[in-house]
Amino acid sequence: MLARIDRAKGRLARGDARGALAEVEPLRERLDELPAVEILCEVHLALGEPAEVLRLLEQDASSVADAYRLIVYRGRALHALGELEAALATADRAREVNPRRAEVHALRGNVLFDLGRDAEAVDAFLEARREGDEGLGTALQLGRAVSATGRFEDAIAVFDEAAERFPLAPKPWAYRAECLALLARAAEGRASLAEAVRRGLPAELIELVGGRLDEIELAQAGESRE
Repeated sequence: MLARIDRAKGRLARGDARGALAEVEPLRERLDELPAVEILCEVHLALGEPAEVLRLLEQDASSVADAYRLIVYRGRALHALGELEAALATADRAREVNPRRAEVHALRGNVLFDLGRDAEAVDAFLEARREGDEGLGTALQLGRAVSATGRFEDAIAVFDEAAERFPLAPKPWAYRAECLALLARAAEGRASLAEAVRRGLPAELIELVGGRLDEIELAQAGESRE
């Protein structure tokens, strides 16, 4: 089993979720063993199949069902399905079981952000960072949550830090651009978007962010004429 799991993780790291699924399919016969359930959940989440994760967890009636990692997988699956209140309750349960794990605080932050509870989301993302989450994803979500509270200068500082730590990543520059535009610093916002494009921001996001900057600048121009 461990060899299969290692091969599946390797395929996931290379972006080959279908290949990972082929590796772990035989493990469906071993749902009474925690490593088997964990890797199956991980693969189905990578495939964008959160409902299958919930089905797996419901099928597992063994003593591993309440393991911390499986509670987190349930929360991630519920979040992906848009069942936000249930996802938050599940994340809260995982935090009670193991409050020192960064991933559960990041999960809570993502769910709270989607619920529009932005200040609470900021606190959760900061807790994730205190517990060792140094990933780009959490940094971006922290910046977005700070921005949603109206603290645009503070959000820019978060995105600046992310841009420095991940110099090839385009998204810190894209999110930074919107904050600058909201501060009526249009030229800086456009320059930040240009940096995101230079770093490979996908075309659909270029259009989305560019449209958002146009919208903000148009609204500000209308306000200045009143």
